[in-house]
Amino acid sequence: MPLRIRSSQFQDYATAINTIKSEMSARQISKHIASNQAHLAMFLGSLIQPAIPLLLARKRSPIRPLGAVNVSNRAEMIDVAACRRLVLDTDVESGGAAWSYTISASLPKHAQIVKRGIQTNLVVSIIEETTEHGKREIYRLTFTMLEFRKQARRAHANGKESVNQLDHSINASIDVGSFKMTHADPSNWARICKDYNFIHFSTLVARLFGMKGRIAHGNHVVAKAIEVIGTQTGSEIPQEGRRLEMRFKRPVLIPSRLIIRRSSTSASTMAKQYLIAPEGHEKPSIEVDVHL
Repeated sequence: MPLRIRSSQFQDYATAINTIKSEMSARQISKHIASNQAHLAMFLGSLIQPAIPLLLARKRSPIRPLGAVNVSNRAEMIDVAACRRLVLDTDVESGGAAWSYTISASLPKHAQIVKRGIQTNLVVSIIEETTEHGKREIYRLTFTMLEFRKQARRAHANGKESVNQLDHSINASIDVGSFKMTHADPSNWARICKDYNFIHFSTLVARLFGMKGRIAHGNHVVAKAIEVIGTQTGSEIPQEGRRLEMRFKRPVLIPSRLIIRRSSTSASTMAKQYLIAPEGHEKPSIEVDVHL
């Protein structure tokens, strides 16, 4: 399907991350997004996320969409310059880019048995087409979805699957900043990514699926954290980061106040790890790795 960025989508993203002043134009917002590669990766991911429900709705989907949850994501800019060009060359007055872009989505044939159920990876890509290079992938978003199943838990107990679920302590880290997730946030983010799952909007439905209340969109929490990190620490986010890996360990309730800390135990100098946790909680709800 074709990808076409509208000027309103820049405004919607700015509203969702609580950063842009009302007097800023869509052109100024696009430059703000392009100047921070972490934001660029999150913005592009939000635009192509609507393809995920379409994949899950297919008959051959290995998991059932109702009740399935997003447990981790990987946003990867294969060609950073092309990703920037997509955002900066967009005609923000009328909408549409100067180049030709399409969205490609793929569904795996098989799912993986994990401790809590059935897990699968859904891949959505942005394809750029030019006369010079033809068609090529410039951006890839991998959504890992989990469907809770009792029989899968029994299979796990029989030793058919092993996954390392290491938890990092929020205390063994360096304080970076804080922000709030408000009652309006699910609507603000859904306006961009079109994820209107009832667990984000209805306390009753969220509780039916085992949550304590309605929960925030995981990618939205990460996008707001990126803005706080960039605003409060300047160059804290690696500007040449090409890949973001997000692990959603625990639901983030609406409303809540969240603390951002940078892990002091990162094993690689080529990546920075950030931990996002509700105020007063020791274990993080979301872990984010920014890779160079």
